[in-house]
Amino acid sequence: MTNLSNFLEELQAKGVKFYYNVDGKIHWTAEKGVMTPEIQSILTTNKREILQLLQLQRTYRILMDAIEVDVALNKSDSLEVFTKVVQKTTPTPGYTHCVELMSPDKKRIRVAYVPYYHQ
Repeated sequence: MTNLSNFLEELQAKGVKFYYNVDGKIHWTAEKGVMTPEIQSILTTNKREILQLLQLQRTYRILMDAIEVDVALNKSDSLEVFTKVVQKTTPTPGYTHCVELMSPDKKRIRVAYVPYYHQ
C-alpha cells in the first residue's frame, strides 16, 4: 500500500484533486492530459485501497439536514464541493434545507439555508 500511497501523493502534487462520497464512489479533477488511461486503470483496479488511503487523510464533511452527503480532502476543495451541493439542492415546499461544511476537527465552517419560495 506504500507504493499506492506514493502514487496518490504524486498525482496530488500534479494538481489532481480527489473526492469521494459516502457511497464510496471516488471522483477526481485534473488538468487535461494528467489522467492517462494507464493512471485511470490503476485507480479503478485499486479502488478499495485508494478509498482507504483517502479516508485516512483529513477530510472535510458536507452535510445536508445533518446527513453526510459528500467529503473533500482539503479546505479549498471542500468549499467547491459545498457550493456545488448548495447549487444542486432542490427547494422542498414547506421546508428549509440546511447545508453545512464541517472541518476535520468538527467545527462548522459554512452553513447555507435553502428555503422554499412560493411563487
